[in-house]
Amino acid sequence: MSSITQHSLSRARQLSDGYLETIHRKRADRSGSSGGAYEQVSGIGLFGQRSNFSNSRQFYDAFRDTAFTAIRPVATRFAQQPLRVAVTPRRSQRTSFSSMVKSLRGEGFIGSGFEGRQKSYRRAMPEAIKQMLPPDSIVLDEHIVTEAFRRPNIWHSDYSTLYSVAASMLCCGSALITWDEENLSAGESGEESPSVYYIPMHWVEPKENVLQGWTITPPHTGESFDVEPGEYVYFQMPDPGDPFNTVSPMRAAARAINTADKIHDANYNGLQNLINPSYAIVAGKIEQPTGGQARRPELRGEQRRKLTELIKRYAAGVLRNGDPIILDGIIEDVKPLGTVQRDVDYSGGNAMTERKIMQAFGVSPVVAGYAENANRAGSNVAHEVFYDVVLNPLLLQAGRSLTHTLGPKYSTDQYRVTVYMESAQVNDPDSKLRRVALFKDRLSDQEARRFMRTGELDIEDEDKTFEQERQQRQREQNNPVGR
Repeated sequence: MSSITQHSLSRARQLSDGYLETIHRKRADRSGSSGGAYEQVSGIGLFGQRSNFSNSRQFYDAFRDTAFTAIRPVATRFAQQPLRVAVTPRRSQRTSFSSMVKSLRGEGFIGSGFEGRQKSYRRAMPEAIKQMLPPDSIVLDEHIVTEAFRRPNIWHSDYSTLYSVAASMLCCGSALITWDEENLSAGESGEESPSVYYIPMHWVEPKENVLQGWTITPPHTGESFDVEPGEYVYFQMPDPGDPFNTVSPMRAAARAINTADKIHDANYNGLQNLINPSYAIVAGKIEQPTGGQARRPELRGEQRRKLTELIKRYAAGVLRNGDPIILDGIIEDVKPLGTVQRDVDYSGGNAMTERKIMQAFGVSPVVAGYAENANRAGSNVAHEVFYDVVLNPLLLQAGRSLTHTLGPKYSTDQYRVTVYMESAQVNDPDSKLRRVALFKDRLSDQEARRFMRTGELDIEDEDKTFEQERQQRQREQNNPVGR
């Protein structure tokens, strides 16, 4: 890329709406001016004025409220997926497969019997990565990248870091982690590795040149520090209308989230301000000493409380249900009141907005944890759609971002590095039972139990044909002593 082209792109980045909005958002965050959780922005699109959140901090605030139900299943499942590193020999160096294996084993990246583990790694590899990597690529057992993510820093675990990355991508359309090679952390294996820190997006501000990195200002400190290219990994859900901006599911569902919040506020305030006594106690009238019309007594606050407690002790409770009450000169009548507070549904609007929010994130109620009217077959289908449409593409996107930054950093003259996250698969016990029944002639009892527990077949015998299996089992039965 020529310097003129690079300068033009950087200038376009500075003048783009997304960049200016980001700068204004960061300044508003640091000055403490919130401007309301949800505000109308001035962008006019095909559908008129759109409702949006004012800045990324308020995206995170919405995650703690309405959008939590939709984001939680994605983030929790995302954080459970293992992170892997694969290496591919460089053709230009004419590196043979055996020499690369010898080199990787000498450096401690792979252990003995790695050939068998490769099949297990390949099964969990995303389909796009399988098609991209040549057959002689090797998935490493150990690497500095996987070691760094096992124990990112002294405060956070690998689960909390990856959970935050996924949640931030769904909230803001972007996420940022720093790759600190100056402050090393002691990994689980005892080897030192770079420290990994998740950074919320309202802490960061892009520099003037898009290629120069970011400025990070943690809140309540007033101190800023810069991260240069290669010192951070930037995860982005791109905006097709602006290559320098991002679009998140939460931004797309902003109007529905605003509407749902208003409905919830109406219900909450209605219940908070509700006056709903069960009965009205009518006090008896008192004759006036000087004559004239009898009047009901005007009770003071303490008198009201004492009379209410007296009536509750006398008539309240399950055991007194249906008992008569005596009306005398003090109590003239008891009238039931039937008014109750109803949820404000706005003609089904509450269910409609919640459905729009869930659809924006691609999460069905079954995946979110609603088990009502759900069966095993429908649940498996719902999870398959969720994995294929939402989770696995997000895992693939995260792996590409990691490879974009960390791949060149740790590639060598012999091989190039690819970082990826394993694909999620539906846990279907019925399918496992059917597969065990299909291969019952090939599996021993121990192999069947292992397959039901781990989903893995005996990798040493996996490539044998049915006839070879039958002959081997026949020999073992005829010669039990030599087994």
